[in-house]
Amino acid sequence: MVCNIKNDDDNRDILWKSQNENVVTVDQNGNIKGVGLGATEVTATIKKDTYTCKVYVKKNGEVENPDITLSKSDSIKVYYYCGENVDLYWNADDESIVSCEWEFRSFDEQKGSFWFLSLNPKKSGSTKVRITNSFNDDVVVLNVTVQDIKALYVPRTDITCSSPETLNVTYSIIGGKVRYEVADTSIVKCEWGKFDGDTIPLYITPVSNGRTTINIIGLATDEQVTVNVLVTGLQETPRISARLFADKTYAKVILLILKNNGTSPLILSGPAILQTDSFKYEMFTFDGTPITDTVVYPGQEIEIGLVRTNLGSFYIDSSSICGFYFNYAGSDYVAVIDYNGSLLSLKNVDDANMVYQQGMPAAENLDEEQADYVALLNELNRLTNEAPRLNEPEHTGDSCDVER
Repeated sequence: MVCNIKNDDDNRDILWKSQNENVVTVDQNGNIKGVGLGATEVTATIKKDTYTCKVYVKKNGEVENPDITLSKSDSIKVYYYCGENVDLYWNADDESIVSCEWEFRSFDEQKGSFWFLSLNPKKSGSTKVRITNSFNDDVVVLNVTVQDIKALYVPRTDITCSSPETLNVTYSIIGGKVRYEVADTSIVKCEWGKFDGDTIPLYITPVSNGRTTINIIGLATDEQVTVNVLVTGLQETPRISARLFADKTYAKVILLILKNNGTSPLILSGPAILQTDSFKYEMFTFDGTPITDTVVYPGQEIEIGLVRTNLGSFYIDSSSICGFYFNYAGSDYVAVIDYNGSLLSLKNVDDANMVYQQGMPAAENLDEEQADYVALLNELNRLTNEAPRLNEPEHTGDSCDVER
């Protein structure tokens, strides 16, 4: 460091002096050298005039307080005095206790440049965080103690709803992830919004009446809050699984396997229709009657043997779909499934894009063709024995992570 003072008279000597040579020394050319940490003054005297310069000797890097206690995320200022192009690094002895993240650089008129370092607690304990730089070997050591972590806050743990709800979740760990886990998505579905500071909205949409739980988990801190949800007063939506079973391209009997996964009886209330790219077949139960008034109780799985009215064969291919009407909890629906049992459409009849005319023509008397009837019976028994069971679970869960 050099202090330059304009001397109007080159013949006049300047007397340089350090007030504390344990901090800095100065030679008679005005060159100042740091010796030890601290502050002092350097004076330059020309005849009767004295000029003073305040001098601080500091470490290359420093923090205001190296002893830090955390219960949630916090930021500290790290001061460095080694130029504009220095890179800073952090390293925690135990990253399972705390992790760090550089935020941004700023400037203090009194102390100069500094960086914000975010400290994110993970679990209780103590560790050291060492800050190094790309300029020299200086090390700043932080003594970090984490205790009583409460980074996750959920304002309500009991929700009763019949319409969509918003739950504002607070998670104070910068860069930390928070997760929801829905025990039963047949009752509610969830979706994260976007973080606004520490808070993120969780949108809860009721699906059907019933009870379920939503676990909200702060992954960085292993915190968990369980929210109990009761959905009531909602018009119940049916939940079904179904599939067709036939092992021939041209089949005289098709087995419809249907399971009611809901909580109310399902009543078949209209014709069943099989449709391919080229054909459309109306189907009866095996005894020649419509499927109307067939009841499927909650949790029940039934098998319905379906035939054509003229005892002819069905043409079955990968494009085959089956539609059937039913009544559930007082509302009429039409369901459309493909040959593999995937549910393509489940809509109220008034809104359905695949609606069939109610009623069936008079069934033919199958007893008049005993030979065909016996053949159909044998085919139906074989299909019933060979058909796979429906093992679709009644309750499925859901989870989703989001990072702050």
